[in-house]
Amino acid sequence: MSLSTGSLIVQPVKSLEKAIERFDREGKSSEIEAGPVPELRRLALAFDSLTERLELAGNRRYELIGALTHEIYTPLTVLTGDLEMLQQNEREPTPELYDKLLQQTAKLTRLTKDLSTLSKGELGQLSINRRSFSMRSLLQNVQEELTFNPLKSSCQIRLDCPANLPNAFADPDRVGQILTNLISNAIRYAPGGTISVRAWTNANYLWIAVADDGIGIAPDEINHVFDAFWRSNRARHLAPEGRGIGLSLVQQLVRLQGGQIDVESELGKGSTFRFSIPLA
Repeated sequence: MSLSTGSLIVQPVKSLEKAIERFDREGKSSEIEAGPVPELRRLALAFDSLTERLELAGNRRYELIGALTHEIYTPLTVLTGDLEMLQQNEREPTPELYDKLLQQTAKLTRLTKDLSTLSKGELGQLSINRRSFSMRSLLQNVQEELTFNPLKSSCQIRLDCPANLPNAFADPDRVGQILTNLISNAIRYAPGGTISVRAWTNANYLWIAVADDGIGIAPDEINHVFDAFWRSNRARHLAPEGRGIGLSLVQQLVRLQGGQIDVESELGKGSTFRFSIPLA
């Protein structure tokens, strides 16, 4: 190996070594002197791509931690303030106050449960117990539960489901969780409106669509609706108590059961979420 040929190899290797050391020390990527050797150029490009993805993942992790801290902090602040006032006899222990405390506790419970489901799904540890079940019966149960919930009675839920709808092959508890999240989400962003739930079959899959006539989603935001903790500014204004976890959970639960999910929306006119699960 000649001196000039050796330098063509040694310099890029040293540059890559320095970049690795910096990333290990600071978590930041560095420009790599790739050189003319094809193998080293491919190695440098691969390392650049890897460090870029790791940096994005790190930034996303910090964003998620910040969002999670906020979601936990809000109900805890309300609980702490009310309990301190009770302790110091500055408030009367009325039934309304106890209802308020229970609501905040329920928020923390739901948040903990959703986060547990979300993390188990990402780690591949979420249990899915598939079996044949009647989707029509499940849809009717969810419709009844949400229709007669006093907090959601301002919306009308319409069910369009054929009487001879075949059984699905999935986890009925998880599918119920999917439906509850999608319909509750539609109710939250279409207050006083109409929610339409339709079921049909296509090839080997059973499809469900949940449509609302609410605020809709802007074209530049629709690609983010399944991101954990992401919420549009309009959604935050209309429903500040939302957590931005439900749709991320829905996507995970659908995929884990061999289905797919998509969304169509028009700003100011409403949204339609469709998902599929296998037929029995």
